[in-house]
Amino acid sequence: MSDSFWEHFGDRDDGKYRAWRTVQQGSVASFQLVPAKGSGQPDRRIPYLQPISTEHYAESGQLCLMCHGTGMMIFFEGRGLDELDNQLAERRVKSIHVFDPAVHAPPENDAMVVTKITVENS
Repeated sequence: MSDSFWEHFGDRDDGKYRAWRTVQQGSVASFQLVPAKGSGQPDRRIPYLQPISTEHYAESGQLCLMCHGTGMMIFFEGRGLDELDNQLAERRVKSIHVFDPAVHAPPENDAMVVTKITVENS
């Protein structure tokens, strides 16, 4: 694929850890939760076409998404989650990835990282 395709429609997967992947233009219909390999957690797709509220606790490194259509509450732990909150509000996130030390090199101290995703159904 040409570089202009990737600039328009999303990130190229180069094998490096990124806490989330976004689209450059427009919005996507859903986003995917990608757990660490071997965690026993399923990949999930969460539709954007529902009311979604967020609560961000910067001091503790936690972000909570309340998905009112599906009744799910999704809890994220990590660093740099304020930017994830902003990208979700713009419906630009296409996938969120949990850091897996068995697969990825350790992130830099200031890098955005998702260390845990917990999903609860109400």
